[in-house]
Amino acid sequence: MIKAVAFDIDGTLYNQFSFSVRCVPFVMKHLRFMLGFARVRKELHRNAAAGEAYENFFETQAKMLADKLNANPQQVNDFIEKEIYTGWRKLFAKVKPYPFAFETIAALKTAGYKIALMSDFPPTQKNDVWGIAALCDAVVSSEAAGTLKPHIKPFRELAEKLQVLPAEILYVGNSLRYDVAGAKRAGMKAALICNAVKKRFSQKKADIVFSDYRELGAALKVMR
Repeated sequence: MIKAVAFDIDGTLYNQFSFSVRCVPFVMKHLRFMLGFARVRKELHRNAAAGEAYENFFETQAKMLADKLNANPQQVNDFIEKEIYTGWRKLFAKVKPYPFAFETIAALKTAGYKIALMSDFPPTQKNDVWGIAALCDAVVSSEAAGTLKPHIKPFRELAEKLQVLPAEILYVGNSLRYDVAGAKRAGMKAALICNAVKKRFSQKKADIVFSDYRELGAALKVMR
């Protein structure tokens, strides 16, 4: 029985392309930094898949990127915090969530489900997450847990904060490799949001596969 529904944010609650377009001027202005940052994040995801976690994720991330850029780790860390984690809030303020995302999540809350967010980036980067943060019983940043998805550690922290068993949680994300795989490793159910084409080939890879948030609400009624 599902008692809690937890959501990834990036690419799950909003269309990633709509943000990427707004981010182009920033990326072009800091191209070398952002290319390095993308490589480091990819490496950190690989390490997470192999079971690696860190005592201080943010220091590790900054040092890895500083080594690639031949830069000072503290200055790199300060830039990430100021320009990406905090600075991108104004960009996200212009992004809209997927149609019916808020309405569906609010209806799930009213129906008695616990609601949560768990993201590889600080949820506060998305301001109030389009009003969804106020509905949440738990909000988890995998970085603060010391690693990224699909490592089991942030998923376990999520279950602890929700005070429900992993098997009673449905985790909703847009990535088979990180969201679905991580949730399954932790013993949770998993839902995948994707476009109609990908949906046809992903039916057996997650417990729920949907393209419209109204489908998620309907599927949960059946599962309950």
